[in-house]
Amino acid sequence: MSKDIRVEVREVLSSDLKYLSNNLRDADVLEIRASMNLSPVDGLDKCVNDSDECWVATIDSIPACIFGLSSEKITNESKDPQDVYAGLVWAMGTDSLFKYPKTLTRTSRKVIGRWLEDHDVLYNYIWSKNNLHKTWLKSLGFTFLEDCRVVNEFNEVFEFFCKLAPIEIDDLEEGGGGD
Repeated sequence: MSKDIRVEVREVLSSDLKYLSNNLRDADVLEIRASMNLSPVDGLDKCVNDSDECWVATIDSIPACIFGLSSEKITNESKDPQDVYAGLVWAMGTDSLFKYPKTLTRTSRKVIGRWLEDHDVLYNYIWSKNNLHKTWLKSLGFTFLEDCRVVNEFNEVFEFFCKLAPIEIDDLEEGGGGD
C-alpha cells in the first residue's frame, strides 16, 4: 500500500533557505559552485533575490525544492515588431524530491503551464553534469540545443534548454501570410 503524501506549493519563508541549503542534492550544490562560485545558502539567496516569482514545494510540510522565474520583455525591432516575453527558470531540490517522481512531474507541469500562459518561452542553462535534472527537464518537454553550450569563467560546461508556449491556430491566422 502506498503512502499518501501531501504536496504544497507556497511562498518562500526565510527558514526555507537555511533548511534547503543544508539539504540540497549534491548535484545542485555542485551546480551552484560551478555557476556562481557561491555557498548553497548564498546561491539560493541570490536566486531568490534575482527572481520575480519564487516558490517552495513541500512534501508533508518539509521543504523539498525551491524554484523561480525572472521575466523579461524582448523587443523585436524588425519590420513586423512583436515583443517576446521570456522567463528564465530555475529549480533546486533535496533528495526527497525524486522519491515521488509522478507527484514531482504532475506539480511541475502545472507550474510550467501557468508560466507559459504569460511567457512565450521559458529557458535557462544547466550544468552539463546535472544529469538527473536534465532527464527531468526533458520529461517536462524542454528542448536542449546542442549548439548552445557555453563554458563559463570557472571552465564549467552549461547546456541551454527551453520550452516554447503553444501557438494557437488563431495566432497564426492573424499574421496573414499574404498568399
